[in-house]
Amino acid sequence: MLAHMAESMALVAAEALAGEITHTLDYLMMPRATYTNPQIASFGYTDAGASPDKSDVTKSAFPFVANAKHTP
Repeated sequence: MLAHMAESMALVAAEALAGEITHTLDYLMMPRATYTNPQIASFGYTDAGASPDKSDVTKSAFPFVANAKHTP
């Protein structure tokens, strides 16, 4: 998991330990990463998690060649 998700989970845990009202985490909109070469990141719906007709999904891609971390 990314630091974003770990930090959010830690805040919820700290709130719970302190007896405070906790927040519900929206895992769908938290950034995700796959540590490969090249690196891959995403957030939002997956193809499988979208509505059957995919009317609520806009899919985008970024060419790795344009990424400064790209190594041929």
